[in-house]
Amino acid sequence: MPYCTNCGIEKQNATKFCRSCGERGIDFRTLTALRIEADQVNLKKGKTEAASESMSTLDAIEEFRKQADEFARRKNQQN
Repeated sequence: MPYCTNCGIEKQNATKFCRSCGERGIDFRTLTALRIEADQVNLKKGKTEAASESMSTLDAIEEFRKQADEFARRKNQQN
C-alpha cells in the first residue's frame, strides 16, 4: 500500500492528493519507478560496501518530485 509522503497515512489507492492532509500524491507509475530504482540500489549495495555517496530515500523522492513537477510544467506550457 502507498503512504502519504507528508502525513504518513496509508492510502487505499493512488490518488492525486492525500485525502487526509491534501499533499500532492505520487501516481502509480512514479511509485513503480521508485521501487525499481530502490531494488537496483539495494543490489548495488549488496555487491559493494562503499555506498558513501548514496542519497537517502527522502532525498531521492524529493528530487524525483521536482523533476516530475518540472516535466508537468513544461507539458502544460506546450498545451
